Amino acid sequence: MRLLERNNITIESEQEIPEKYREQVLQNITEELPEIGEERIVPGELGNSFDSRVELIDVFSDTENFYFCHGTTGNEEVIDSIMKIGLNVKNPSDISGYDSHLRGLTSTTKVYGEGNSELFLEQEEELNNWPHKEAKTIVIVSLPKKYCFSNGEVYFQHDNYEQFYVGSVHEGFYLRPEFIIGIYDASTHSFKPNRNFYKNLSVEDQAKLFAEIDERYIRAYAKNALVNPETKELPIDKSKRDILIVEWYKEQVKKLRENEFSQSEQLTEMFEENNQSSTPSLDIEWTDDWDDDWEDTSSTSNRK
Repeated sequence: MRLLERNNITIESEQEIPEKYREQVLQNITEELPEIGEERIVPGELGNSFDSRVELIDVFSDTENFYFCHGTTGNEEVIDSIMKIGLNVKNPSDISGYDSHLRGLTSTTKVYGEGNSELFLEQEEELNNWPHKEAKTIVIVSLPKKYCFSNGEVYFQHDNYEQFYVGSVHEGFYLRPEFIIGIYDASTHSFKPNRNFYKNLSVEDQAKLFAEIDERYIRAYAKNALVNPETKELPIDKSKRDILIVEWYKEQVKKLRENEFSQSEQLTEMFEENNQSSTPSLDIEWTDDWDDDWEDTSSTSNRK
């Protein structure tokens, strides 16, 4: 029997929690952060289209962001819905079984990577000849890198981009429309920008947006990150840093205790199995020819 792996636990013991946080972590270990309340999204609004290659190159050149593309054959009503409520990235829990293709942003978009001055030129051929259903309408997503998790930062089953979603497991999740930079038209080789893309919002609206992003980021980091948050620069507001650190240690302790309990149970089970299998049988056939080389075959045959 194989012992439970510690594949998403970073600390070795509770003594590793810094004294600054230890009491708060251990005293509040069973307390959860309050549920996220109603989130205010800013619906997208498409502006005037342009087909200038210089401007198209500029759209994809933000080195602070990662780019993703989603091709759709939908009509204007579908595009209006995407711009209004966001891009559907996860189905509700009651229909999100194994056969569901909506498992997060990467299940419905193609990742183009970090923005740069060559990105549009490198991907232009594909944008104009979208491989899936020959879609002519391409939704362009652009996310701030500092809020994205890398594959080595979280355990492999985690969705690296859930902090950018709105919704719930019961209702399904949508990528917020504030992170749709615009729509590319493969037929006319033109682009319609989203006037309400997050970088176009007022300072006040950006602050409100990222206050909500922070709340989801804290929860996602605490539950899934493998990197101690004290060792890295966090994108969230500095006033929330200690909250994230405490929540991360709480999750680590929960996982550590669960792991130790599971290992203890498994070791007990292994010990009991070994004892049962190694108990010699009392049903031995004795002979008059006593010999130092005789072998208790019934005992050895039961031994694992």
